[in-house]
Amino acid sequence: MAISLESYRIERCDDEQCWTDVRAETGFHTYEEYLNQYCGGEKQLMKYIDNSGTRARCFNGDCRLFEIDETASLSKTLDVRLEGQSVHFTEILLAIRNPSPNALLRVLLIEPKSMEQKLPMGLINVIGLGLRITPDFFKAYLAANHAPHEFSAEVPLRASHGVIGGTAVILARNYLPKSPGCPPLLLILGHPANPDSYKGLLPSAQTGPFAFAQPSTVRPQGLAKYQWPWIFERFFRVNVKIYQVKSLDFDAALVYSLLPILEMCVERLRRAWWEADNEYKIRFGTSSRENMGYQFNIWKNAQEDREQQIEQVRFRLGRWIRHYERCKNDFLRFLRTQGIRDVKSCEAFSVICEEANECLEDARNLELQIRDWLQLRVSSLALQESKKSIQLANLQIEESQRVKIVTILAFVYVPLNLATSIFGMNIQQLNRNGQPIWVFLVTTIVAVWVTSFVWFAIEQRMGYLTWRKEMSAPVDYDSSCYLDHAVTERPPPLGMVLESMAAHTD
Repeated sequence: MAISLESYRIERCDDEQCWTDVRAETGFHTYEEYLNQYCGGEKQLMKYIDNSGTRARCFNGDCRLFEIDETASLSKTLDVRLEGQSVHFTEILLAIRNPSPNALLRVLLIEPKSMEQKLPMGLINVIGLGLRITPDFFKAYLAANHAPHEFSAEVPLRASHGVIGGTAVILARNYLPKSPGCPPLLLILGHPANPDSYKGLLPSAQTGPFAFAQPSTVRPQGLAKYQWPWIFERFFRVNVKIYQVKSLDFDAALVYSLLPILEMCVERLRRAWWEADNEYKIRFGTSSRENMGYQFNIWKNAQEDREQQIEQVRFRLGRWIRHYERCKNDFLRFLRTQGIRDVKSCEAFSVICEEANECLEDARNLELQIRDWLQLRVSSLALQESKKSIQLANLQIEESQRVKIVTILAFVYVPLNLATSIFGMNIQQLNRNGQPIWVFLVTTIVAVWVTSFVWFAIEQRMGYLTWRKEMSAPVDYDSSCYLDHAVTERPPPLGMVLESMAAHTD
């Protein structure tokens, strides 16, 4: 569609006047001037802000502005795709500075295409100067996403902003000094969860007798690149329609505007539970809710090396359980900072919490079952190691018995070998020369006797030394230990008996 030159001049004049008003109200031309004057430059924050303006580093994302009135109707006043240079940033500022007279609450959603890309300075000027936002909000956004090591993830008490999931939220109230009664604006920057979690949440547009959703709650076809704004719109409309909300005050409008973020956290927890349950079922051939055949499958797969993979599954599931609990606490904490304490009176919030508690219980039960399997796995491995130790001990006993047999044989044949080495073959019965055979036999018997006596003396000496060492050790006078020691104590060696007899004789 062609645009007339006159309309272009009027639009250009409005753009310049918009920035002129902002600069006159704030006293700064850019947000960087404000940081340099009041915040010491914030060099750490400026590293994550793109101030180059080059096309290679252009910001890609989606921006929508909604307005909620007292009749619980949601209207969209801005829908721009942020691609390329800052041609749409002034359009966002114009929409912010022109609220509807019937608006009760305004919601501005800014969804970056990637959480790793830097925020452009043009967008920072629009948000920071146009809404009078402090740099703590941007630090909270960066800490919740891709710079947690440089910024603290803890939100200070009584802070005007909050972090719920992966989004940074803040409520701007006095952003139009010339219009004191302007409706507050809720800014939501970022994704509430991983964009991969959006798959399957939005139905496609369907026609015919089996269409399961109203056209207002279905995301249009061909817009699958950025999904969070459409999910927000659908969840808000569905909650208002299901619970038949006819009128809203400001507190209820703020709660219903933040509920989609909490619902996304619940959906992410449900997705994590489903993935863990499916992987658990595939690996062990049983569902996490089934008990029949559980022990059989555990011992059937006990020989396989799967404890590392299942430990990773349990770790991911536990991480998402803690993530949801933290998101819920941050949700309630942000509402308390805005003066809203009676959140449980909201029916939609109560139903979402009930669904989340059911999913949380299933996730915890699955985590306990995985933990039980790991304990059984450890016990099974310990049992296998003990069996191997017993088998190794039995082998050592058998080898020692064989060595004992060889020792007995050597006990007999070594004296014979000694006698043979002394006399050789010089025996009268063989060569008719040398010593008679009885001398050979007597020498052998004497050698066997001397060997036996030396072996017996060494054994007695070693036993005597062991007994003296045990007697010199401190004695525990526990009755049970004493009885066990008395029963298992070996009889004293012969050397000790002879020493005692000699002492009594003296």
